This record gives sequence, C-alpha cells and structure tokens, in this order.
Amino acid sequence: MKLAVSVGELIPEKGGAFTFKEGVLRSLVKQASNRGYEIIVLTSTPDTVSALDLEGTIHVCDERINGHSSSQPQESPPFAKRVIKRSLRKLTRILPVQVSEPHEHTILPHRDKAAALTEKLVSEGAAVVLSLDAFNAHAFSIPHFVVVWDLQHRFQPFFPEVSSNGVWEYRERHFQRLLGRAAHVITGNDEARKEVNLFYNVPTERIHTIPMPVPDTSQWGSASGDNAILTKFGLKSPFLFYPAQFWPHKNHVTLLKAFAIALEELDSPIDLVFVGSDKGNLDHVQDVVRELSLEQRIHILGFVEREELGALYRNALSLAFVTFFGPDNIPPLEAFSLGCPVIASDVAGSEEQMGDAAIRVNPVSQKSIAEAIQSIVQSEEVRDRLIEKGYERISNSSMDHYANSTYDLMDEFRGIRENWSATQPFNLKT
Repeated sequence: MKLAVSVGELIPEKGGAFTFKEGVLRSLVKQASNRGYEIIVLTSTPDTVSALDLEGTIHVCDERINGHSSSQPQESPPFAKRVIKRSLRKLTRILPVQVSEPHEHTILPHRDKAAALTEKLVSEGAAVVLSLDAFNAHAFSIPHFVVVWDLQHRFQPFFPEVSSNGVWEYRERHFQRLLGRAAHVITGNDEARKEVNLFYNVPTERIHTIPMPVPDTSQWGSASGDNAILTKFGLKSPFLFYPAQFWPHKNHVTLLKAFAIALEELDSPIDLVFVGSDKGNLDHVQDVVRELSLEQRIHILGFVEREELGALYRNALSLAFVTFFGPDNIPPLEAFSLGCPVIASDVAGSEEQMGDAAIRVNPVSQKSIAEAIQSIVQSEEVRDRLIEKGYERISNSSMDHYANSTYDLMDEFRGIRENWSATQPFNLKT
C-alpha cells in the first residue's frame, strides 16, 4: 500500500518541528518495505527532502505552502479581498451588529489546492495520507491521519503568536476542517487527546496516543569536539541552557527575572545561554536583559547547528525549559538523551511526558524557577538523579518505535481502505 507522508516545510531553522518530522520520516522510510508500504513524500521544501537521500521514495511538491509556513496565514489574493469586503459591506447594511473587514493577511481555505494535491496523490496511487505537521496539513478527500502537537490557540488564545494578524481565525478554520475529516488523529499524550475531543468534538475512538519520540542524537557531535564549540561561543562559566525560538509563549522574560533572583543567592556566578531564531520577540528580551544588568551573564547565540546543539546540552548544568505551551515538548527529550538535567514548566501534559525525570516549575512564578535553578547548581546529587531518571524515561521512546506504532495504526485501517481503489478517483453514481 502506498502511504503519502505530508511534512510541509522541512527546514532545520524550525527547531523541534524539524527534528520530529525528519526523524519520524526517516524511520517510516526505513521500515516501509518490511511493513508492506511504499512512501510518497509530500513537502513544500523538495530540495531539503532530496538532500535527506530517502532511497525509494517519491516526492510530490505541496504548492499551497511552498515557500511559506502555513502556521502563519498567507495574504489573500486581491480578488478574494475585494469579494470578502463587498460581502461584508452588504452584511453591515442588513445586520444590527458591526462586522469588521478582514485583516490584510486573512486568507480563505485553499480547497482548490487540496483538491489539486489529492489528484496528484491519486495519480501516484496514494491510499492513505499521514500528516506529521497539522499546521501544514490539508483536509484531503483521501483518508488521512493527522499528528496534532498542540491546540494552544484554543487553550491560551491571548498570546499574540496565536491570536494576532488573523492567525487565530486561520487556525480555527483550518483545524475545524482538518480534524473533522481525519480518519484518525494522533496525539503525544492523553492531555492532547482530551483537547482534540473537547475543542473539535472528534470521537475519542478516532484519537490515538503515541508518545512523542526521542530524537536520534547520536549524530549530534561527540564530547571530543565540545571544547572547541564552547570556545567559539565564548562560554567559560557553568551555564543553564534554553533552546527556544523567540516567541512570547517561550517565557524568556520570566526566566531572566528568575535567573537574576537565583544569582543573588549563589556563591559563584553562572551564565544563561539562549539559542533559537527570532520570531519577533528578541528585541523585547534584549531590553529586559539590559534592564536587569545581565549583559555579562546572558549569551544569545541565534540558530545553531546540531553538533553545536549537542555540545551545549552535554555541557549545561541544566535545561531551563520554561515554556507556557504544552502538552508535549521535544527539548526535554533531547536533554534526557544527552545526559542533561531538566527544569521544565509544569503545564498540562508535562507530568505524563516527563514524570519525575524533571524538576517541574510554575512558569509564572519567578520564585519557583529560581529555587529550581539553585537546587540544580548547588547539588550534584540532584543533577545525577535527574540524569539517571531521564535516561530511564526515554528507554522505549525511539523514532523507530514511534514509526512502528504508526504502522500498527495504519495496519488496522488497511482492511477498511482496501474496499475502494487507490489509483482511480471515486465517482458517485445514483
């Protein structure tokens, strides 16, 4: 059976999203023939996918999101804008309420593109689609499985990255159509499963939990090269580490204030290292660094390569992952794999994902975060215990295990899918 794996944008600068999609895609391809599947890769970044050298796969270009991230709304074409504005002007004349004109970045769902991609996939014989990135997925008429990482635009709609510039409306339309039509929705834990059922009324029988996989960090450099990397970045003091793109929900500001409190109680100074791309909030974070007079203690490195990321994890006193978003996050799993102690936000789903392998903190509380930092810095016993617990936590969470569990779910559906052709469009006859 041919399985189309939709990955949307696949570029390293996407951080955890890239790590997840690339790792799962590789494992799906590696196991495909033994499980009786052929893989078609649907992507908006074909050059990146080609560079992965996924032998035996077919590549189909996703034109709808080529060159864009569909987690952010694209600009509507001028004709569509005029149609929307005319319709709204008519409504304002007959309705007793004020109807706002659309923001310039609002877009209508691209049903025509989804239909065109469906035709492409049918021509290749795709029987089922697996979308590894719900934000970049399509509501195909081909049976499709969708991996949902989070629904934070519903859970915490006040953050600007999920509410401004038409993003909230875009996501809501997108998920309403996508999840309602999905054959099965895959989540990383039971908290996410509950949210899919609560917000979009998807029957629980169609929502399946496969725990988030641990990235394969074996290729992220070796300890022998770590000193050169630390020297390159000017890192000498012990340091905490936070890999996160600069979104407001990543909570850099609270971490900085907690870090300043912790420094006052410590006998010797430590540093704090940030890596990640700027998503619009870096200037604000840098302003806070200056306000707190922390310029000598904070290192903002931007995007780093995987070998550099591995060195930072291996040498950090701890990961300080204080995001407001859940219910699953990849950096704590990376830290577990590389022997880095973990401080992480106690958000919905975090206990299920991390258990006692992390010090979980209230992401709003500077005091809670500062006390966790002090505990990590002052106690080697605490660090050793967390490292041991981290290794235990990920012992059965490999990318290959995730791919196998996904294939198990596909196999259950296979008996249904074989009842109509995968190579011809279905035409209703009355």
